[in-house]
Amino acid sequence: MDGKFLVQLDNPYTMIVSGQTGSGKTAFVTKLIRANKRIHKTPFKRIVYAYTILQDALVKLAREIPEVCLLYTSPSPRDR
Repeated sequence: MDGKFLVQLDNPYTMIVSGQTGSGKTAFVTKLIRANKRIHKTPFKRIVYAYTILQDALVKLAREIPEVCLLYTSPSPRDR
């Protein structure tokens, strides 16, 4: 993926990104968030990123983009 998005999205919307470990979920979502002002007709004022395992890439993203709010979510008992 070269970081270019050929879509323009209307908000509000909810997005779930899922996939196997190492499939590129974090990289995809990071690029999507960084492109916020280019791909949304009305850019988001707040982006909540829910995670169960904190990654350096998420911390860096939240530091660089003030609209990003990181939200820790505990895994459900069946996922432990």
